[in-house]
Amino acid sequence: MTNLVQWPLLALVVGSLAACINNPSAPMTYPETRTVDVVDTLWDTPVADPYRWLEDDRDEEVMAWVAAQASTARTYLDGLKDREALRDRCEALFNHPRVGIPRRIGEKVFLTRNNGLQNQSVTFVKDSEDGEERVFLDPNTLSEDG
Repeated sequence: MTNLVQWPLLALVVGSLAACINNPSAPMTYPETRTVDVVDTLWDTPVADPYRWLEDDRDEEVMAWVAAQASTARTYLDGLKDREALRDRCEALFNHPRVGIPRRIGEKVFLTRNNGLQNQSVTFVKDSEDGEERVFLDPNTLSEDG
């Protein structure tokens, strides 16, 4: 009787483990990221900032590094078996309307709204809590990609 239970249980465990293990593939090769010897002193404490060079997002070297990172990520993501389901779930979690907490500054009330598909939330202003909302700042209009 125990064999009748043990073998199916063993098969279930082995099958479950096999399903959890991704297909063996070559380890990911990430783009090289150089470091620089930059140290700031903040309140008598040295703080290393070896990746400071990455802060200049208009620098050609930084743009090339970002493109290489994006290519690495794209290659990995495109290889996922359940990529479509993962993408759909992420969209369901993030593509929904959001309203920020209203803040009173002086006599004005400021709040943010995002319809769920905007890259950036839009800031609205009202003259009072019951006042009509009007756009104060829409960062999505500042550049083509929002």
